[in-house]
Amino acid sequence: MKSLFFITTIILLHGNICFAQHSIVGHWNLDFDQTVELMILETHDRYNALPSDVKERAKDSMDKREFIFKANGEISVRWQAQGQQQRANGTWALESSQLILNIEGINYSYNIQMPNDNTLIISDEEQGGYFNTLYLYKN
Repeated sequence: MKSLFFITTIILLHGNICFAQHSIVGHWNLDFDQTVELMILETHDRYNALPSDVKERAKDSMDKREFIFKANGEISVRWQAQGQQQRANGTWALESSQLILNIEGINYSYNIQMPNDNTLIISDEEQGGYFNTLYLYKN
């Protein structure tokens, strides 16, 4: 009986991991306003204290940033910075509730939440800066 329970658990977990990996495949855009809403209070207060031109430049660079998760484990991130198209490429994998990215040789590990099929929230509470939690929506 224990072995049947163990085998069933493994099959269900494997199915959930495969489903989760399949469900993030596609084009995702960053929603800047939702990302700001997800900031912890202390970070939000520091962000609000920034000069408006700095906040506008951050929004221009971050808003509509596109994350393309390919089924083969590749990822491409595209954005505009100072009027120039930018791109970074790498790989991605899911391990439990962690999104593991390798972007141009640098490894990143994020907590991942998927409240629904069209929303992806990735966060790294240990990362410094203002934008350690990102709100993405499926394009």
